[in-house]
Amino acid sequence: MNEVIPEKLVIVTGLSGGGKSYVQSTLEDLGFYAADNLPVSLIEPFLDEVVGREGKDKIAIVMDVRAHDFARTFPRYFTEVLRARAPHAILIFLDARDEVLVRRFSETRRPHPYGVDLPILDAISAERRELIDVKAIANMVLDTSQFSVHELKAEITRCFQLPGYVMPMLVNVVTFGFKYA
Repeated sequence: MNEVIPEKLVIVTGLSGGGKSYVQSTLEDLGFYAADNLPVSLIEPFLDEVVGREGKDKIAIVMDVRAHDFARTFPRYFTEVLRARAPHAILIFLDARDEVLVRRFSETRRPHPYGVDLPILDAISAERRELIDVKAIANMVLDTSQFSVHELKAEITRCFQLPGYVMPMLVNVVTFGFKYA
């Protein structure tokens, strides 16, 4: 199959609890076709399918340590393979201070990917060490410690909203009735 190149390709990665899900949903709101937790080996087939067959031209891929061997294989793949195919690809690395990540994990009560047998601070430290090479090649390192979810959405929108694009207004309608009115 001919290699197809999306108009915009954004890879979102970073520390667990850094805000990847919020960034993904913001990019989807901006018209990006997004995939989460895609293994490195499936990036090119995914691009062939989505861009080549479905005609999507703005793609966002969220990747992190949940994918097998991500921290070891992704830096070389991104710099040698993906950059050759899509030179305009943008890699965003989401970071946050340790105390903020600890608070986020305690608020959501979700386990850290490394935290099954480790205290949360040890798990965060291990992930931070493992992702040093990924962070080093990022086009944008964004410390989300100081952002609320709304501020993070505004920052991503500011960075990736295309000229002339107007974010569609979302309307939620909730109805209810009184049974014995």
